[in-house]
Amino acid sequence: MKKFLLLLSLVCSSVFADGTSGWNYTTYYGGGPSPSINNRTVDTTGVTTSINYNWGSGIVLNSGLADGVIIHFVGYLRAPTTGTYQFGVASDDGNQLTINNTVVTACWCEQGTTFRSGSIYLTAGQIVPADIWYYENGGGAAVQFYWYTNGSWQIVPTSMMATSASYWGPSITGTGSGTITTTTTSGSTVYTYSQPVTITYYSDGTQTTTNNGSATLLSTTTTGGSSGATTNQQSSVSSAQAQQANLPRNSHIYIDQIGSNDKVTINQQNQYNLIGGQSQTGMKLRGGNNTVTIHQGDPTNTASTHNVTGVDLLGGSNTLTVNQGTDSNGNGIGTDTGYNYSSVYVNGVNNYLNIQQQSTTNTVGNYASINVTGNQNNIGVIQTGSGGKQFFTTVTGNQNTETVSQTGLGQHFLDIDLSGNGNSAVVNQSGSTANSATISLINAGGPASVNLTQTGGQSYGITQMCVSVAGCGTVTVRQGN
Repeated sequence: MKKFLLLLSLVCSSVFADGTSGWNYTTYYGGGPSPSINNRTVDTTGVTTSINYNWGSGIVLNSGLADGVIIHFVGYLRAPTTGTYQFGVASDDGNQLTINNTVVTACWCEQGTTFRSGSIYLTAGQIVPADIWYYENGGGAAVQFYWYTNGSWQIVPTSMMATSASYWGPSITGTGSGTITTTTTSGSTVYTYSQPVTITYYSDGTQTTTNNGSATLLSTTTTGGSSGATTNQQSSVSSAQAQQANLPRNSHIYIDQIGSNDKVTINQQNQYNLIGGQSQTGMKLRGGNNTVTIHQGDPTNTASTHNVTGVDLLGGSNTLTVNQGTDSNGNGIGTDTGYNYSSVYVNGVNNYLNIQQQSTTNTVGNYASINVTGNQNNIGVIQTGSGGKQFFTTVTGNQNTETVSQTGLGQHFLDIDLSGNGNSAVVNQSGSTANSATISLINAGGPASVNLTQTGGQSYGITQMCVSVAGCGTVTVRQGN
């Protein structure tokens, strides 16, 4: 596996830690019927690095009192892994444990040392507020804060506790064989990794900046080489567009379909195949639960066919399959030397798009452009052949998935822009000496993910923006020959 350097830049309002490890505490005179500071007088304040006390009948913390005292421990917890956590408190007398604004366990009661526990779900790297109210009314005195780990109850370690959410700063975790170094430039921290590595970024859960009066998303960027289109790639795109515009229309299909539960199959086997779309008087499908299958190409492989498809899909639960150069079961694929051009516009939910542009000897290239507005749409694109391959997509909505494969010779270039919650992209570029991927994910809520594999030429730029720890996803990059 080839090794390379990955730069991850964090653009945040603050990237430096503050606060200390442990939790703040305040002691108050007087026991009481409820966990509050109403009508209480502050005694002492300080920081404790561990809540593991058994004073017996002695002085409680540094309050100067053996009985009739309340302590409020308050701070933040940082979860090391994702899962359901069990936390517990043993106390004499009462206590109340709150984590992430949820009461996990409580008994504001007279008792000898008694242990009670509860559970809460946290994600890896998540930083949440937490506090313990404790009171001692008479007799013995003890308070201990536990979590269940490695098969036993243990005192919550100092490494999980901080007085400020920003104590940990931004967190970058990676799995792999590389080293991690950091530098600081103009207030941003740059983490440098050697690869292969899987990188996960989490904010401290509280950082926000303002831009024109509104919250700005936290941003992470991963790069590996230049991610812009090369001159040759852009030339290929321009050539495909010019050829599409001048295509003879001796096999031109126009469909304007309104309705639902329809099935349309189109087979075009001429030298010039055209189905119009958004920018043409072409194919418009308006409705739901429709199935459209398009085959374009010469199944006998005797002609140099040029295939253009433009489809506007307005509605939900539709399935669109486009095979240029054919198969699936339009046969062909092999010696067709023409170009493939596909443009699809979708506005709806739960649609399935499957675009396949295939030809082993296509030296002109494949070009596909998809624009989607809606939720839970599934996009699959396959481009093969010896010519250049270009793919552009813009998706606005939630829970959309995109899978792209560009294989064979020629230059591979793609630009994916996903905006919404919980979107994901899986990209494979292989076989070319010039792979270039630009991927942008804006996650206003639920996490997104990117999984990119490049073999041959390798360059990429991945930008992920998220409003909080819950909105940041995982970026996985694999590169090698």
